[in-house]
Amino acid sequence: MVRRNKINTFFLGFFIFLILILFMVPIFQTIFTSLKTDKEIYKVPVSIIPHNLTFIHYKYVFTNLASDFFSFFRNSVVVTSVSVLLILSLGSLASFGLARINFFGKNFIIFFVSFIVSIPLIITVIPIFMFETTFRITNTNIGLILPYTAVYMPIPLFIMYGTFLKIPTELEESALIDGCSRFMIYRKIFLPLAAGGLVAAGIITFLNCWGEFLFALILTTRRSATTLSIGIMKINQQEQAWALGPMSAIMVLSTIIPFTLYMIFQRYFIQGLMEGSLKG
Repeated sequence: MVRRNKINTFFLGFFIFLILILFMVPIFQTIFTSLKTDKEIYKVPVSIIPHNLTFIHYKYVFTNLASDFFSFFRNSVVVTSVSVLLILSLGSLASFGLARINFFGKNFIIFFVSFIVSIPLIITVIPIFMFETTFRITNTNIGLILPYTAVYMPIPLFIMYGTFLKIPTELEESALIDGCSRFMIYRKIFLPLAAGGLVAAGIITFLNCWGEFLFALILTTRRSATTLSIGIMKINQQEQAWALGPMSAIMVLSTIIPFTLYMIFQRYFIQGLMEGSLKG
């Protein structure tokens, strides 16, 4: 039995290692490509690790492509940051109400929100585009913030819902006896205790909004309103060549903020996902 467990553990570890390799190879290949010379990038056979490190592609981005890159980067930061703040503030209030307050129609709302998760985003594009065209908010940051807030709300809401459910009811009852209002209980007691769930929901929302492509492609046609996910494609078309070096450099630069946020809040992210998991 012990030997069998060791064999199973070995094969499980080997399988996880293969999956990790599949995920990491494209990432490292992009980083290495951004550090190669053009001659080495297009050399056959292809080399994985650069023989001569160079930062010429990053220099090219910060000089020749600086105007477009920083415009796309700024739009992504604004749209993503505001979307995350709206989703966390509105979603935490909604999840608190669903988790701690009993009211008519509560189960239907939970079912409806879970049903929304199963709807493909492509179905919502046409009505959202028609709505934004009517109110003339296409090619604006608010034109992306509103649909991002709507379509990416459910999953963070359920993470925070599970976190709020696990907070002991004794704390809430004691606060009510002391005369605290529901909103005060939410703000003073539940939010600090649910910090892990909020961080997990925030990081997931940030990653979804930062790399979103579909709505950004349909709702922004002007270059001044373009975000990074679409901007990379436009810069590639603008170069009219297989500009693998500059494109790889832009991709690496575009991951700095998400990677930094994850490394800073990694412990809280994992803790929040564990707290927000629901049983049954």
